[in-house]
Amino acid sequence: MEETVCRKEYSIGTKPRGGDRPALIRDDMLKECTASCNPNPFKIVVGPGFILLTPEAIEHQYREIRRIFFAGFDTYEEWKLVPGYSHIYLAGINYNAKAIMYSVDLCGRPILILNEVLIHELCHAELGPGGGDHGKRWRNRMEKAAQVADAIRYVELAQELREDRDLYDPDSDFYEPPMNAATCYEAIRRMVREQPPDWSFEDVMYWVGRDFYEPDDQLIKKFKKCRQVFEKAKMQVRHVASVPDERQG
Repeated sequence: MEETVCRKEYSIGTKPRGGDRPALIRDDMLKECTASCNPNPFKIVVGPGFILLTPEAIEHQYREIRRIFFAGFDTYEEWKLVPGYSHIYLAGINYNAKAIMYSVDLCGRPILILNEVLIHELCHAELGPGGGDHGKRWRNRMEKAAQVADAIRYVELAQELREDRDLYDPDSDFYEPPMNAATCYEAIRRMVREQPPDWSFEDVMYWVGRDFYEPDDQLIKKFKKCRQVFEKAKMQVRHVASVPDERQG
């Protein structure tokens, strides 16, 4: 049987660097491809409604994103991409180790999300620990990356980067304020009300942490009354459950 070969026109800045490996893999390159297709040298599994990236593909994207979007950064290649697992983050950064750590969950996400996450973290890495968390300098760097995406005609990525940036911009309609004590405690009360009565404090905090992308141990350390709020909410739920419903005959 003749092997199917997919051919793709490459935009300025993303033409192949040699052989059959594209400079930057995009989702649309793989939609109609088998594992042996020309734009798919990393054996990425593509099926109806799902994609499974390989570690080699993620490493390739990381290197190409650095080349295209962060040309002057880390010229000695001291920074590394490190796989791991987190139930909270898709990726994170360790400045001391000069490492960008990504969760293996990224392997099951669209390449567009992978590209956005890597650029998000590389903006942090380039600015360094003094660059602030998601402050104005970081948002400006994200906008610069979005402009590069515009220039290489990667419209979907440019939009994704700007949407991510706007989540941290207090002047944006899409701004999501960081969690404070009040929102944390209300989340605990809601979780106690809505979940099974046998859930422990650890169960509740685990899921509150997942909802707000914060590790539960950090929430407990940051907001000192978490356990007190949990115990009081438990008492209120038990009290409500013990009161007879007058509507029942």
